[in-house]
Amino acid sequence: MDLVNFAGKTAIGVSVAIVLIAVLLGALLVGCLILGAYESATNPNVTNDTAREYQQLQSNISTGTAGISGAARNVTGG
Repeated sequence: MDLVNFAGKTAIGVSVAIVLIAVLLGALLVGCLILGAYESATNPNVTNDTAREYQQLQSNISTGTAGISGAARNVTGG
């Protein structure tokens, strides 16, 4: 019976540890979400950052489109 009791106590201990770890990870997730929301809401340069990222995105799309058009001309002979 001692082995059974030891196994049961070990299983309970492992279960409690798993639940505690899950709760701590959940709290960390909530904290990170709150911090990220705060940073986004209080960023004074958000308009400039967004405009810069949009310009970079447009540049990347234009470069990709030009590359596709050039490849299509090479394939079609046009």
